[in-house]
Amino acid sequence: MVPREGRYGPFLGCSRFPRCRGAHSLHSGTGKPMGTPANSAVRAARQAAHAAFDPIWQRGDLSRGAAYHWLAQELGIPVAACHIGRFNAAQCDRVIALCKPEGTDHEA
Repeated sequence: MVPREGRYGPFLGCSRFPRCRGAHSLHSGTGKPMGTPANSAVRAARQAAHAAFDPIWQRGDLSRGAAYHWLAQELGIPVAACHIGRFNAAQCDRVIALCKPEGTDHEA
């Protein structure tokens, strides 16, 4: 992976592009990776997990921090390890199941 600049900011891209389309986002302020690199299936699972989880804090039910505390508790992991960008596909599936509106009580 080599540092690159894209329309959405800095990222790491495969050095064999275009044969390899691997990419990983970087924080624009620090240049640090946003989570861990993953294959396309895990990236898709992470996007789906964010789509299920983010509305919990975006609509104001909980603060972002409180929502991550809730998620960490539900997953049985430390808050410091609760980062969707580091999750595998199975963990993402669990996030999606936990965030289904009909069965979720997002009390902090």
